[in-house]
Amino acid sequence: MDSISWTIIIQDIISGIIASIIVAVFGYIFLQHYSSKLNFSKKMESYGISSSSTKAQTQKEIAEMLNNAKGIKIMFISGINYLKKHSERLKEFAEKPGRSVKILLADENSPLLTDIEDLEISIGEREVGTHIASELDKVDGYFASSNVQIARYNTEYRLPYVIAIYPDGTEKAWLTVTLPPYRSRVDKSFVLRGVKKKGAADTSDEFDFLYQLNLNFDTIWEKCHKT
Repeated sequence: MDSISWTIIIQDIISGIIASIIVAVFGYIFLQHYSSKLNFSKKMESYGISSSSTKAQTQKEIAEMLNNAKGIKIMFISGINYLKKHSERLKEFAEKPGRSVKILLADENSPLLTDIEDLEISIGEREVGTHIASELDKVDGYFASSNVQIARYNTEYRLPYVIAIYPDGTEKAWLTVTLPPYRSRVDKSFVLRGVKKKGAADTSDEFDFLYQLNLNFDTIWEKCHKT
């Protein structure tokens, strides 16, 4: 009877040890997997990238920006969909004291536009005979006789983005990662969101997300043609 009891006890001990080893192995794998994700997330945050998603700037984000920001910078090729949808609120925003809206769009005579059109037509994203220049004309019409400032750039392709600057020094950004002939969509766009928090020191670090975007916008704005 004693020998049987000891056999059962030993079997239980061995089973417990094996179970503990299995749990430990899976726990180690789990920790390694999620710690690498956590480290990646922290690394991105250190560069000023707060999150990424497949959704464009949301209505809630746009409303918050228009209610609380003091300055907005926008970079698009034509921005026809975004600017048509939000033109009235952007004009209202720009009319308020101490607020500004600057929009950079492609030059309508740039070879850049015909190149993009050819690429889009080749995969069925654009109808033959339609032109980005006509979209730019419509955008000009949306903001005619308003305080919204529009300038034209004539350089290589740029990724579209929106920057919001707040009175307390906070900055937020939404950069859409899309390359022609693919066209960004509200439901199918890779978007990087960035934040420079209140009180954060200005930096010239080349890996700072907001610094890069502001440098890109401000440098082009100074050199391009104002409409």
